[in-house]
Amino acid sequence: MVWLQIGVAATGVGIALAAAPTATADDGAASAASSDQSTQSAQSTQSTRSTRSAAATPAAAERSAQRRSTGASTGASRFGAGPVRQQAADSPEAAVSARASRIPAVTVAAASARTDRARVPLAPRTAAQGATPTGVLGDIAAFFGLPGAPATPNPTVDSVPMFLRLQVEDILGGVTPPAVTNPATVITGLFRQVLRKDPSADELQRYSLTYSLFGINGVVSGLYSSTAFRQSVVNNYYLELLNRPATAQELSWGTFQLEWGVSEPLFAASIAGTNEFFAASNAGGGPNGPSPSATSFVDLLYRTLVGNEPDPVAGPTYVQQIQSGRPTGLVATEFVMTEQFRLVKVLETFQVLGLSSIPEVVQNYVDNWFWYGGLSGINTRLLASGTNIFNIEAGRVQLPDMTAAEQLQRLLLAPYTTDKETGFVGVFNELFGNPTKTTNCKTTPSTCVNLDLYELLTTGGAVRGLPNSAVSVSASFMPVLKLLPTQNEISLAASLGFPLGRDPSPISGYFNNVDSTVVGPILTSADGQYVVDGHHRWSQLYLINPFANIAAADAGYVPEPTEALKQTQVAIAAQTGFLEGQNAGADNLFTISQEKFNEDVTAIINNGRWRDGPQKGEPTKPAVLEAFTTPLGLEGQTDDQKLDSIEAYLWQNVLLMRASNYYVTDAPGRPVMPQTSSNTFWPVLGLMQGPSALSFSFPIISYLG
Repeated sequence: MVWLQIGVAATGVGIALAAAPTATADDGAASAASSDQSTQSAQSTQSTRSTRSAAATPAAAERSAQRRSTGASTGASRFGAGPVRQQAADSPEAAVSARASRIPAVTVAAASARTDRARVPLAPRTAAQGATPTGVLGDIAAFFGLPGAPATPNPTVDSVPMFLRLQVEDILGGVTPPAVTNPATVITGLFRQVLRKDPSADELQRYSLTYSLFGINGVVSGLYSSTAFRQSVVNNYYLELLNRPATAQELSWGTFQLEWGVSEPLFAASIAGTNEFFAASNAGGGPNGPSPSATSFVDLLYRTLVGNEPDPVAGPTYVQQIQSGRPTGLVATEFVMTEQFRLVKVLETFQVLGLSSIPEVVQNYVDNWFWYGGLSGINTRLLASGTNIFNIEAGRVQLPDMTAAEQLQRLLLAPYTTDKETGFVGVFNELFGNPTKTTNCKTTPSTCVNLDLYELLTTGGAVRGLPNSAVSVSASFMPVLKLLPTQNEISLAASLGFPLGRDPSPISGYFNNVDSTVVGPILTSADGQYVVDGHHRWSQLYLINPFANIAAADAGYVPEPTEALKQTQVAIAAQTGFLEGQNAGADNLFTISQEKFNEDVTAIINNGRWRDGPQKGEPTKPAVLEAFTTPLGLEGQTDDQKLDSIEAYLWQNVLLMRASNYYVTDAPGRPVMPQTSSNTFWPVLGLMQGPSALSFSFPIISYLG
């Protein structure tokens, strides 16, 4: 009988939650005064309730402070204890003081406003920020989550089970909602946490009425079920998994799915199981084009959903399953049910709400995932908790800096081209006012034109929710014949000018040693598949001995080569404050004719002079000819014949490079390529190494859902 009564009540609640906003909107000017009276009444009513607190343990997170003082177990859930009521303080100041004394022993992240802004999840303007009254038909469509429904903050049909769960937890746990001193402040704070915006006057009025009728549980379930929030979740997952915003059709269908019972994790798995995701797992390629595989799919699954490299045990198992014919959709579904994924999602919520992620607290939510109602159940109970309400009323929930977040999204979505307006480097220079070596946000912060964006770019990865540990740098020797350039220009002079015209001494080592270091290690990615920085050191060794190995530091898996370029440029910007560019010249190895090539090589050898050492200033030609004589079998030839033979040999390797090591699809020109020096190479890699504070992938910052 009790459950029947609860079910009937829930049905009425759903109708009332849907009707309340429309009814309020129709009240006109008189409704504002009515809302104020309702708010005052609610304050009076709520002040007599005991407080539900969130955090040091799940028990401390959801129970009243009074129950803890009477010996409640710190490891229990919020279910199953009798209520203990306490009269709230008379004044707001005293009320805050009283709540502070009852707040659990969780360390609340009371960060600066700038740090708080860095925690904001990136929600699309068309979804979370475009919430305006839409008319009766729009409200009806939004309430039922119909495809194409407008993005509004109003409650939807999904608010009914959410509200019911929160109410049942309170009833069975003997806990009443937390005391609220200022409903308008709390509603505004919840808007900021869920929708990442301040409510309009009309929205505040609507939710004030919802609060007066249904309390905090009604407000939380209303906002969390809204189409505005659901659309932001859909868009965030598309950015996170496919590195692009959702299309209008995808946004509409995804919102409908979330409204009608598909959980956030299963929705994420549905995207990860698509052909597009599989293809995106290895979207680079040289002569053979993109080459996605079971291994690259699993790599991308871990990188996007948990921010880590594949688990050494589970990762190969997933690969084997796919190779054996198991659909990627089933593998993705299994993946989002793992403890590792659930742990990341719980940590994201703690990050959004500014709660300290005490291991035993977080683990309890992971272990009791279904008991707490899955991700939406955990999120709503934490949103409605006493600790969260206290934080809001204490002014710890700031409106995120959406301007910086949107600018960073624009930067990361920019194509990696040489276009000065739309390309990645062009957008970077625009957003930061064309920084230089002497004037930039790192060297001269006082002159920085966009300090908030620079801080988010260089430190946002530490507070984005997902662990930023997908980049793992390793040093080794890579076969030059295996590497593919990621720029479409490689200069002949920059490749051969040094060994043929300034210091020929390394040439013998390039032939005689399997492993060679050309000045210093180059930067590669994808386990030695792509050259990221050091193209001319690679091409120097390639042209002299294409079967040698070159010293390299590899940044690990990337879904496509431009991702490695972007993350390297972000690290360079963090280290130096600006992005330096260099021109390749007019002697591109991929386009130069044999006649021009021979002419330039002859000029380099004939005009070469030792750069330093005992032979400084002397011609390098004799040493060059001698270095090639034995490896190429040129004994008995004249100097002119040797020169012709060397040119023919080098040209043969140019043709080999064009056939086997052509630059990747859509490779940019040299002016926008990452440029490190001997002083910045290792510091830049250190910034990229996970766990990293840099923001070079989605999500930019943490979000709910």
